[in-house]
Amino acid sequence: MEIIKKVTVLLMAGIMLLTSGCVRKIVDGIMGREKEYDSIVAKWKNETVFEKEAADDALNALLAAAEAKDHDEFAENFTDIVRSKTGFDGKVNLFLDAFPAGLSGAELEYSGGGAGGSSGEKGWRKGATCSYECTLNGEYYCLNVSFCFCSDENPEEIGVESFTVMNKNARAYHLGMASDDPDYFDRIDLLCDIKSEEEMPARLIGGTPYLWTETDVPKLTADEMRDLLGEYGTLGVKEVRDRIGPANDTYKSFNNASYRHYYELQPENGEPRYAYIVCQTEYGKIYDAYVCTPYETLYDDPLYEMDRHSGIIFGLMMTNLKDI
Repeated sequence: MEIIKKVTVLLMAGIMLLTSGCVRKIVDGIMGREKEYDSIVAKWKNETVFEKEAADDALNALLAAAEAKDHDEFAENFTDIVRSKTGFDGKVNLFLDAFPAGLSGAELEYSGGGAGGSSGEKGWRKGATCSYECTLNGEYYCLNVSFCFCSDENPEEIGVESFTVMNKNARAYHLGMASDDPDYFDRIDLLCDIKSEEEMPARLIGGTPYLWTETDVPKLTADEMRDLLGEYGTLGVKEVRDRIGPANDTYKSFNNASYRHYYELQPENGEPRYAYIVCQTEYGKIYDAYVCTPYETLYDDPLYEMDRHSGIIFGLMMTNLKDI
């Protein structure tokens, strides 16, 4: 009789627990069922997810809604804070109008990012930023999404915080703008920018888009550039500048003292080649120089090598050259 009573109590407790949301989710998971939510924000507020799953959730939901041109479904993925900003609905409309058809079906390649978290008296806050690249109909695109998937103290922070889609030419333009402004990208929460080659000429060099200016100077081969730089070790000599002409692009970041110059070289096997030259001042001593393809920098075969002592000093002086 005592055993029957205990079994009855356990059954009643189980029934009561099944009616609670928390245990319901656990039981659903055990039985192989997935709980459906109206948005990723609702899911993240009710389930424990991790960075990779949250990134997939955000990207899939945003791209599907953008492809469908569904304003409301797209907007509901963002945090309450972002959605309450003046002009947000207008930004959504502009984004959907500019979104390239078919991009949701392109094969995306993860290109970088980072995650962060903090704990307070009442719980955790966790978020991440992820960047992706793809090619669609021969056109390069860069996608960046930032999101908060856990905020115990401030649930209004949960959701997508920013989402940008840019083609090669637009990305080059915005990287140029950000080179002088450390807060430039922090002020962009939603943007789909597609610029034409005529509007904003650009080249993809070492996997990064750069603004581009054509020159009429004859292009050197990689070996000719290597011999020239090895002989002089600086761009401050007139003979060097006369031979290679002005750079097709010069990039200097706000957080770095060095200058990066890019010159077009003669192609190899039909593929574009570029010289990437890092100088102490705009046209001063050369720190580093490499050949680049559109997608990578060939570090194993440098165009110029400093002596060991100079290299150590350079390593101490330089900060990270990676683009914003």
